[in-house]
Amino acid sequence: MPPIYLLFLLPSFSCIENPHLQVSSQPKLKVADERPIPTIGDTNLDDLTYGRLRAVRRAKEHIRIVRDASQLLYEAQMILLEFSDPYHPTANILLWDIEARMEILVDEFLALWAEEIQDRAFELRQFK
Repeated sequence: MPPIYLLFLLPSFSCIENPHLQVSSQPKLKVADERPIPTIGDTNLDDLTYGRLRAVRRAKEHIRIVRDASQLLYEAQMILLEFSDPYHPTANILLWDIEARMEILVDEFLALWAEEIQDRAFELRQFK
């Protein structure tokens, strides 16, 4: 009888009893060796380049949105420090303006997020 710790190295007998637990030896996705290498003028390379350019543009837009949101939060803090009452008429108008600009930034962020989801879905369909 082998030592007990060596039994964990043996194949499980439950896989033999239950055919649904069988492990498939064939890969479901193509490995890199089986895929053709994209060359210039190939649509796959063009799609990869276009997707990468869009991802870089989205990253720059994300950075801009975060900077703008940070600036708006700083402005709101300064308004609250200056007026010490958010219901002061001038402070109220300025804070509503900041809220409107923040909503625009949220809309831009959601649009970028939707674009990223769309690009990733395209990549999954394209390069399966």
